Amino acid sequence: VQDSLYVLDVLGNAVWQYTGQDLAFTERPHLFSENFNISLGDVVDMTMYEDNVFFLQNDGRLVQCTISKIVDIPTRCANPTQFSDPRAGREPKTSQMPDTLFTQLQSINAPDPSLYLLDTNHASIYRFSMALNFQNQMRPSSVTDTVVPRSSPTAFTITPRRVIFLAYGNQVFVAQMP
Repeated sequence: VQDSLYVLDVLGNAVWQYTGQDLAFTERPHLFSENFNISLGDVVDMTMYEDNVFFLQNDGRLVQCTISKIVDIPTRCANPTQFSDPRAGREPKTSQMPDTLFTQLQSINAPDPSLYLLDTNHASIYRFSMALNFQNQMRPSSVTDTVVPRSSPTAFTITPRRVIFLAYGNQVFVAQMP
């Protein structure tokens, strides 16, 4: 969220919000996760999109919390939430995508709001709609002269201009999103 930094504190079972201006965070943080009714002990990553916080657990499942801004309505968390996969031969609704090991996630805003998850089992990035409907899967191509490591990727990010950075340890590969 603009002018805020959210920090996942797994050991403290908390998410802290730092508010600031122009990248200066001079105020003390406040507890952002006080209304979440979940344990963060097995969470490996988190991302936010509008009033939704997505927590990626170490087993590849997602928890989705929708933040209530109305006093009498509590924040609601789906633990785990359900992925939708319309591909032939796949489970239409599942809490865990088969044969995947999601280790990182990132949300992207307009013009095409999406949730991206890094699958280290298949060296790919899955794209889901914000309603967690499967959209597509991206993998490094071997048709160029670039040799992609046989090891699992270790991290990724997608820039606002839709450029993908995919890291394999200290090697970083760059590609424009389709």
